[in-house]
Amino acid sequence: MRKSTHVRGSTGNDYLVTFSDKSGTLKATCTCQAGEFGTLCKHVLEVIQTDKEIRNELQNYGYISIYEEYLSKLAEAERIKKEAATLKKKFQQLLLR
Repeated sequence: MRKSTHVRGSTGNDYLVTFSDKSGTLKATCTCQAGEFGTLCKHVLEVIQTDKEIRNELQNYGYISIYEEYLSKLAEAERIKKEAATLKKKFQQLLLR
C-alpha cells in the first residue's frame, strides 16, 4: 500500500503526506520541515483524521488504539488547560485586588 495526499498548511504551503507499508510496517512521511526532521506533524494528523482508508490501515497494523488514546489525552489536556486558566484568573483576582 502506498497513498500520497497533498495538504495545504496554515501558511498556504502545499505538503505531500505519504503513507506506505513497503517495509512491512506502516510509515508516514511529510515534506514539511517538521516531517523532514521525523516529527509527527499536523499534516500527517490531518490526513489520519480525514481519510478513512488511512484509519483502516492504522487499524490493520494495530496502531489505531494508540492514536485514539492520543486524541483522548489531547482533549483531556485541553480541558485541564482551560480549568487551570480559570483557576489562575480566580487566584489573580483574590491575590491582586
